[in-house]
Amino acid sequence: MSHFSKIKTNFKSLELLKSSILELPIQGLLNISIDDTNIKKIEITQENDKTIVFQWTGQEYELVTDLYFWQQSMSVENFLNTLTQQYAHNVIVSEGLHQGFESVDKVHSKDGSVHLVLQRWA
Repeated sequence: MSHFSKIKTNFKSLELLKSSILELPIQGLLNISIDDTNIKKIEITQENDKTIVFQWTGQEYELVTDLYFWQQSMSVENFLNTLTQQYAHNVIVSEGLHQGFESVDKVHSKDGSVHLVLQRWA
């Protein structure tokens, strides 16, 4: 019997979410699909053939998965925290590039925070 959980996120960009997921140590195959109703989603098929899905709700990509079959090296909470941090990094860099900045440095602190430096020449 499955017990699917739906977890709200703040992920709005399909491309930034995809690149953020690819930068994490995810165990499984990644697939992006658009179904017949034009709903966009990202599916991660785990080694146990169970999926982790990020489904578009019209406002954000919501995480939908059966927690009983979670088969990742980190807990769901740590996975979402790490993914959220990577997504935020990618949003900042993407917006910076759009405004003429370039990424110069990225330093990971012992407390888990990331110090990111962007620069733009006038």
